[in-house]
Amino acid sequence: MGRAETTAFPSLPLNSFRCLWMYLSLGKPRGICRQACQIGAAGDVVNTGLVSNLARPDPNLTGFIALNVDLEGKRVELLKEAMLRLSRIAVLTNPGNPISRLNVDIARQAAEKLGVKIEVVEAKNAAEVDGALAQITQLHPDAALIASDTQLLSKRKEIAEFMASEKIPALYPFREYANVGGLFIYGANISVLFERAADFLDKLLKGEKIANLPVQQATAFELIVNTRTASALGLNLPPNILLRADEVIE
Repeated sequence: MGRAETTAFPSLPLNSFRCLWMYLSLGKPRGICRQACQIGAAGDVVNTGLVSNLARPDPNLTGFIALNVDLEGKRVELLKEAMLRLSRIAVLTNPGNPISRLNVDIARQAAEKLGVKIEVVEAKNAAEVDGALAQITQLHPDAALIASDTQLLSKRKEIAEFMASEKIPALYPFREYANVGGLFIYGANISVLFERAADFLDKLLKGEKIANLPVQQATAFELIVNTRTASALGLNLPPNILLRADEVIE
């Protein structure tokens, strides 16, 4: 996802307190979090080095994580379930994002088990998305998987419109893609995580110690299916996918 965003509270009656709202840690997170930090939503905070242990995180860090990396294999499986003849998936990713790199590794492992080939297409920033989409056209994939990244999210309308115009079924990580016609969305509800993180922040502002608030994982995940997009793509969705969907857009 994107760069960490910091909100400071210099007027609070706390000793140099800072709260860090993060979608993902980049660079050296422990160097960033010298004071009190809270994760609003993130991917794999252990493998990316943000925390060493979820139950007992570093003394100055707590919050909620979305576990986007752990879901990557399930996303590949969902595409295979929707398209039995699936043989090639294009993965649109940001190579500068640690979570995206992990996403690709997990997706490739899951795809190999299903006999599916992964083709990685990279966009380092929003400006490179158009060129990356052109590369996907040349690959002629059966489906596409969009990595968890805010740079890509900022271009969600263009990405979804491209997939529709090229008749490529795609699976996306965030609910925002559903609003622009995304076919499948599977992941944690980020807005819910931030609401829960707000409760943590309230406790911190009231004097609770970070050490008493372990990092918590998302427990509820949503599958959104857009049947209108599926019809436009000429895709007949298996009934079991529709039955499992938390939301069906018609």
